[in-house]
Amino acid sequence: MKFYKKLLLCYQEICKLKIEEYVVIYPSNLDCLVNGIQKCSIDSTTQQVLNSMQRCAVCLGDLARYELGCTGKKSHESEMYYQMAIVLGAFSSYPYNRLAVLGIQENRKLDAVYYFIRSIALSVSSSNSTEHLRSIFNDTKEEISSYEDSFGKMKHHEKKKSRSKKDEMSNCFAQEVWYSFEGIRIKDYESGIERGRAIDEILISGSTDELYRRCVAYILHLNGILFTKIDVDTFPNVARTAMIQFVELLGRAESPLTAAGLFKLILITLFTVQHIQMKMKQNKDDESCLVLLQLAVRLTLNIFTILLFFIEKQLEAILLRIEDASAFRMLPALHIMCRWFSLPSSLKLIQKMNNIGRIEFDGLEMKLWASFMDLCKMLLIAKTEGKLCFSESQEGDETIAVHLPEDCLSVALFVDFERDPPLYFIQRNFDKSVVMNHLRLESVLKLGGYLNVNNIYINRDIAAVEAEPVDELIEEEYDYELHIYPQRLIIDTNTFVDHLKLIIKLIKMKKYTILIPLVVFNELYGLGKYHESDWVQAQCTLAMKLIKEWLQDDSLHVRGVTTSGTLIKTFNFFNEATEKIQNDDKILHCCQMLINNKSVSSITASCAHPEIVHRDIVLLTDDRNLRLKAYSMCIPARTLKSFFALMKLG
Repeated sequence: MKFYKKLLLCYQEICKLKIEEYVVIYPSNLDCLVNGIQKCSIDSTTQQVLNSMQRCAVCLGDLARYELGCTGKKSHESEMYYQMAIVLGAFSSYPYNRLAVLGIQENRKLDAVYYFIRSIALSVSSSNSTEHLRSIFNDTKEEISSYEDSFGKMKHHEKKKSRSKKDEMSNCFAQEVWYSFEGIRIKDYESGIERGRAIDEILISGSTDELYRRCVAYILHLNGILFTKIDVDTFPNVARTAMIQFVELLGRAESPLTAAGLFKLILITLFTVQHIQMKMKQNKDDESCLVLLQLAVRLTLNIFTILLFFIEKQLEAILLRIEDASAFRMLPALHIMCRWFSLPSSLKLIQKMNNIGRIEFDGLEMKLWASFMDLCKMLLIAKTEGKLCFSESQEGDETIAVHLPEDCLSVALFVDFERDPPLYFIQRNFDKSVVMNHLRLESVLKLGGYLNVNNIYINRDIAAVEAEPVDELIEEEYDYELHIYPQRLIIDTNTFVDHLKLIIKLIKMKKYTILIPLVVFNELYGLGKYHESDWVQAQCTLAMKLIKEWLQDDSLHVRGVTTSGTLIKTFNFFNEATEKIQNDDKILHCCQMLINNKSVSSITASCAHPEIVHRDIVLLTDDRNLRLKAYSMCIPARTLKSFFALMKLG
């Protein structure tokens, strides 16, 4: 290794070569701008030197990788040299191939697939990369089969449990009919039943780490189906499962899905579309390619819709520069998708396949072009108000040239992308960390301009497209109707930990009576003192402080409540002798005590004449098992996020 290291230094010293004058120095992550350069023209001698230096870097990477296999050291050094080789020549497939092999050795499937597609994009005849990729997709297929078997058993158990005869209520099926705070019936969600949602929630069960691994595996499997043409008939069901998990993963505050990981998933999906298009050109008579292309574009549009949905919800936080990791990790992916959709070839695809409807489950409803147009309007208003720092049209004395890191990392992948990453000229006095995200949002408006010029989404009534039924359970008969008029909201512990900002927003509205069980306050106290996560401790401590303040302000309509249903204005002097009862059961018992028993006195199992049960209490919890228990006891329950969406609280 010393020989190659010395050789690299000799090249730079003898040839007096400043690498940064000829190539863009690629970023190691997505959280900082890259200094832009007007590259010098490269003569044949300089190009030979750069090629030779790249081979040296690859050799150093190989040697470090071999040492890795012998000593068990981490791959940091090997990866560093391969990345150096990419900087010296981004259009060479070999460094990408080596990074992919490194990913296989360390069981990093996402990295392995990402780097193999980078290798294939630069060398179509790279049979080695293609075979490796097929092997990974085959392993992923087996992994998904295992997940599907597990989900199948859980769903079967769920359906049996729903019909269990533990009590009169659990032997009946309820159709939920929701009303707004003002008493207006919400027609769009009349058929949304907790049992149907419970089937979906099986797909997002487990810890966040488990959800992350499953979600990545499902999205890789979808690309594997399109790449290998195997099990194409399973694509719709697999895609639906993947998108449910994807939405849940993006919505979680603490998630292993980083900006770089999401960016790689997006590039893999976009490359799949390009790969199918190339296959269509080679095999013009192969009709199966057209089917694959339609599926690939639909998957891409679904992912784009989900990103738009979250960015639209979090735009205010981005503009106010509020630290929100979940928002910032989506912006690089959104930017690169906007660039890709702006390509003439992509615009043609959108025009041909613009019949996508809406994505809807668990109270979330996402409409592609409606969301896109709303986001564009919000950005235009922000631009008019001076809240956005966009790029200048040309270089000037007061500007500097920069690249977005994701633009640098996507070089040499897409046929229609420029050979070099685009340059942006920004004012010298701008805060680079702020302007970076504003440049990403600028790409949304640029895409809006392209779409408007091409008349793709103007006057399209996307909302009129009917969503497909999410489950065959919706078509079943119901034993009674549960009419829900939300007035009193009971909030569980996990909701305080994960969604404290939303709770603050809800309380400031002063619309609902917020009830906080004593057991929840006690759990927050315990987590605030003893939880291993500093973040959780901080959230719980802040939640307790706010609860005490809210209880003292009568105008906020916040009350404490004991397990027996007694309303209290302070938690300082109350302690319950119910230690043998589980905390979840305490919360449910509290709900039962607060419910008017007269409303459930006569429930029959007559499908022809369903009884109507009225409720004004809603339990807000992320705990799926607690919601299922609540459903069996005729207690309405939802996640806080889905309640906001259902009630259109913004």
